Amino acid sequence: MPDTEEIGTDFLRLQKLDIGNNVIENIDDVKYLVAMPVLRTLVLQGNPFRMNDDQTETDSFATYTHHVLNVLRQLSFLDGADITAEEKITAANMFGEDEPHRQEILKKYFAK
Repeated sequence: MPDTEEIGTDFLRLQKLDIGNNVIENIDDVKYLVAMPVLRTLVLQGNPFRMNDDQTETDSFATYTHHVLNVLRQLSFLDGADITAEEKITAANMFGEDEPHRQEILKKYFAK
């Protein structure tokens, strides 16, 4: 992560950021926005995030939303939509810190 001197204090105080309709392909790149602790509104819509082959567009959008919310828990609005407490809880359940452990359990007990 860049150090705060490189970013500047004004950048750290951003509350709204619109980086929609760019060429951000990797959803994991939102981790760089963690350096913006007061960010409340984020627009990412229009970026060519990759979908998994086994997901429908609706599933992919839900996964995208929850992934972003897990990384940027302070958000109140994403792509123009209000973020609910339920969505934040779902994000924490889907992508929380214990995800590797849950994946291991799923493979061990529910693999075909």
